[in-house]
Amino acid sequence: MRERLISITVLLLLVLGMFSYIPLITAESQPGVSEEGKGEEIVKVLTLTIEKVKELFKSWGLPEDDPAWNELKALEDEVSAVSELVSEEKYVEAKLKVKEILTTLSELVKDVASRLGKDVELSGFGKRIRRLLILIKIIKRAIDRLELIARRLNITEALELLNEAKSKLLDAIEALLSGRFIEARQLLREAIELVKEARRVIYESLIDIIRERLSAKINGLIERIENEEQALDEAVEFLNSKNLTEVASAVEVLKGKLNTLRESLSNVLENASSIRVLIHAYKEGVKAYVKINKDLKVIKDFLTAAREFVEEVYIKTGKLIKGLRYIANTSTTLDEEDLILINETIDNVINVREGVHGLITAIAQCNNESIDEIHNGIVASIDDAVSNLEVLKNEVVNEPNATKIITFINRSIDGLNYLKVAIDRVIDLGTKFIKFITWINELE
Repeated sequence: MRERLISITVLLLLVLGMFSYIPLITAESQPGVSEEGKGEEIVKVLTLTIEKVKELFKSWGLPEDDPAWNELKALEDEVSAVSELVSEEKYVEAKLKVKEILTTLSELVKDVASRLGKDVELSGFGKRIRRLLILIKIIKRAIDRLELIARRLNITEALELLNEAKSKLLDAIEALLSGRFIEARQLLREAIELVKEARRVIYESLIDIIRERLSAKINGLIERIENEEQALDEAVEFLNSKNLTEVASAVEVLKGKLNTLRESLSNVLENASSIRVLIHAYKEGVKAYVKINKDLKVIKDFLTAAREFVEEVYIKTGKLIKGLRYIANTSTTLDEEDLILINETIDNVINVREGVHGLITAIAQCNNESIDEIHNGIVASIDDAVSNLEVLKNEVVNEPNATKIITFINRSIDGLNYLKVAIDRVIDLGTKFIKFITWINELE
C-alpha cells in the first residue's frame, strides 16, 4: 500500500512538474544519439507516464465508462506522433507536441482528482521525492549552462560528459516513475559527478584558451617591438649621418627601453605558468610600449614639423625672390639705386632662408649656444628686408603695373613680419625639445 502511494505521489509530481524537464527529453538535447534512439527515449518516457496515470485512476476507482479513459487513449495515439516528428528531424514540432501531451495529462489528473474528491497532498516521503525532482532541475540547469560554454568553445570531452549526465537524469526520471527510488538517487549522484567532471574539463580548457590568447597577444606585442627596433636602427643611422648626434642618442635610449621590454615579455612567455602573471605582464607591457612610443612621437613630430617649416620658408622666400627679380627685370622707371636696393633685399631674404635652416639644425643638434646668435641674425635680415621693401614701395608708384607691385610688396612685408613671430614659436618649441632630448639621454 505504501509503495503504491509513493508511486502515485511520484507520478503526480512528475505529471504536474514535468515542464521543468521538457528540454531533457526533447530530441535536440541529445546530440550523438541516433534519430531512432531519440524517438524511442521520448516515447518510452511518455508511455510510462500514461501507464502510471492509468494505475492511478484504477486505484481511485474511476468508472470504466468515464470520459477520462478515452482521453488517455487519445494521448497514447499522440505519443506515436512525437516519434514520427523526431525521425523527420522536426525537433521544434516534437517539443511542442510533448508539451501538449503533458499539459493535457496534467489537467486530466487534476480534473479526475477533483471530481472524485481525492486528496493529492504529498506525504512526508513524497516531499522528499519533490526534493529529488528539484535536484534534477538544478542539475539540468547546470548542464545547460556548461553545455552552452562547451559548445561555444568546442570542448568535445565536456560535451560527451554532459550528454552522459543528461542520460543519467533521464534514467533517474524513469526510475522515479517506476518507484525505484534508491536507483534514482544513485543515478542523480552519478549525474552530479559527471557534471563536476565536465566543469573541471571546461575550466582547464578555458585556462588553456586564455593562456593561448594572452600568449598570442604578448607575441604580437613582441613582434611589433622587433619591427620598431629595426626601424629605429635605421633612424639612428640617418640622424648620425646628419650630425644630429644628441637626437640619435635619445632614440638609442628609447630603443634600449624597447629592447628591455621585449626581453622581459619573452621571459614571461617562457617561464610564467599563472594566467594572472600573463595578464599583468601584457597590461604593463602595453603601458610601457605606449609610453616609449609617446616619447618617440615627440621626437618624430618635432623633426617632421621642423622639416615642413623649413620647406615652407624655402617656398615663400623663393616666391619673394622671384617677384623681386621680376620687378627689377621689367621696371621702366627704377634707377640704379633702386635696383641695388632690390638686390640687397634679395640677399636679406636669402640670409633669412639660410638662417632658418641653420636655426632648425642648431635645435636638432641641441646646440643652445648657436640658437640666440642665429635668431638675432634672422631678425636683423628680416628687418632690413622689410625696411628696403617699404622704400621700394614708394619708388614703384610710376610703374605701369604699380598697383600689383605695391600689393605684392605689402603681402611680402606681412609675410616677413609673420615669419618673425613663427620663428619665435619655433625657438620656444625648440627649447622644450632640447630639454626633452637632454632628459632622455640622462635616463641612460
